[in-house]
Amino acid sequence: MLSKGLLRVLLGITNVLFFIAGGTALGVGIWYSMDKLFIADVIGTDLFSAASYLFIFCGACILILSFLGCSASVFESKRLLIVYLFLVILILIVFLSAAIVAAVFQGELTSSLVTRMQTTLKQSYGNNIYSNADNKRITESWDFTQKMLRCCGVEDSGYGIYRETQWYRDGVSQAIDGSQVNFIPKSCCVYLEHRQKYQNVDLCQRNPYGPPTNPDPNTSKNDNMYYDGCLSAAKYYGEDNAGIILAIGFGFSFVLIAGIVLSILLIRKFVNLSFDPVSTKVT
Repeated sequence: MLSKGLLRVLLGITNVLFFIAGGTALGVGIWYSMDKLFIADVIGTDLFSAASYLFIFCGACILILSFLGCSASVFESKRLLIVYLFLVILILIVFLSAAIVAAVFQGELTSSLVTRMQTTLKQSYGNNIYSNADNKRITESWDFTQKMLRCCGVEDSGYGIYRETQWYRDGVSQAIDGSQVNFIPKSCCVYLEHRQKYQNVDLCQRNPYGPPTNPDPNTSKNDNMYYDGCLSAAKYYGEDNAGIILAIGFGFSFVLIAGIVLSILLIRKFVNLSFDPVSTKVT
């Protein structure tokens, strides 16, 4: 049977882990809200922004929770421990519910993302960007995403979508002849990091022998442009980090469960029940 002192030590260690997890979540949320919100412009929804702010909120709550748990243990307060136990159970339920919802609706979310991304590209990319701040921001976000993830358009081999943008229509109207029309933006072209330059912009944007001039994916391959759509590129990027995410999620769940078990055991230790012996003697 674990002693009260050992339980307090173990609960203290658990709350230190809570503090680390909360600080990590808070830092990730702030980082994404400051540096990664361009993705919200690309997917055409505030879902990503909301997730970043949710990280900040949850991180702050977990930090507060760690202090509450330490205080309850140090001062041996049964009431604080009960409040702490309730909040840890609540966080665990929310955590598991979010994971289940994400798994169930994964297909629907992917389908809706395709539609939203196509809409932002067709309606805003290169559309009056010098007088429309929103369209300029969305255009820059698409360029940044395509260059960073080495992708083009929304779906794989979907570079033909740029023919439906105002950017392409403006390019056609300004070109002297068809040979000067750019069919995809420069951000869709292969960028050589070690040389800090594009491989071949001319053949990338207006290759006369195949893509992107010819949108048929069965034509000759153009090695100077990206074929992966940004949706699949983002998926592959996430899968590359899936192991780390699963490990963090499993570790966090384990810490939450440990906090629940230790709290229950310590509450039982703090409860000092005295029973008066009941006389069974018959008079």
